[in-house]
Amino acid sequence: MRLFNLKRGKGKTIRMLYASEFNHIPILCHDNIAKQHLISKAEELEIDIPTPISVGELSDARIALNTSGFYVDEIPLVLQSLIKKINPNYRMVGGTITTYEEER
Repeated sequence: MRLFNLKRGKGKTIRMLYASEFNHIPILCHDNIAKQHLISKAEELEIDIPTPISVGELSDARIALNTSGFYVDEIPLVLQSLIKKINPNYRMVGGTITTYEEER
């Protein structure tokens, strides 16, 4: 697993867009607004990425057949969306993450 671990505004999403294009792996995002942002940014940079997927689209059988993995944009937001999809009353209150290498 590769984590793009940089400060806000330092190019994490752009790096992930290039990785998505290079590896032909779609990006999973928390909602359709984030999905449209990724599409617009890729178009602006002339990057040809697979269509991003929102958490709400994960149950679509066509997606399951067409990919074996995802890059995940804004991991905490995606995780919270997944938790809320299971039960709207649940919320993420904290967590941990281990990074094995920092992207520079």
